[in-house]
Amino acid sequence: MKRDEYKRFAKRLESERPQPGDEFVSSVANRLRANPHPRASGWRLAIAAAFTMLLVLAFALTGGIGYAASTVKSGTSAVTSLVVGSSKADTGDNAITTNTAGNQVSSARNQYQEKVVLCHHPPSPKNPHTVSVPANAVPDHLAHGDTLGPCPSAS
Repeated sequence: MKRDEYKRFAKRLESERPQPGDEFVSSVANRLRANPHPRASGWRLAIAAAFTMLLVLAFALTGGIGYAASTVKSGTSAVTSLVVGSSKADTGDNAITTNTAGNQVSSARNQYQEKVVLCHHPPSPKNPHTVSVPANAVPDHLAHGDTLGPCPSAS
């Protein structure tokens, strides 16, 4: 829309906007004059204060914020250890595995390894399309007819 059209449209909307009736406006004004501070706000404040005190009591009984922070830190360490694996390989169930070359790799390294772009040629229907696969999947794709690099665009 051009600027002049926009201004005309805005003026038209403003002029057609429904306005509250005089009776409604005076009724709201009378209610506000009669009770400018409703009691509900006092109850809300009391409930908020009680909830805050309950949380402070809970923190005090469980060791406080320092204990909560150390718990979060140990939980984060546990998750990191689970995903990346420990620094030494052991025979237990952890995230370190051994690949075909005999190298130890973690599940995180497997998940976030380099990707290779291929032109994938599915058997049916014949519509090749560009895909990005992990480097360890490239030999299988090349074995069934895929080619390295993106597919040529159809012209």
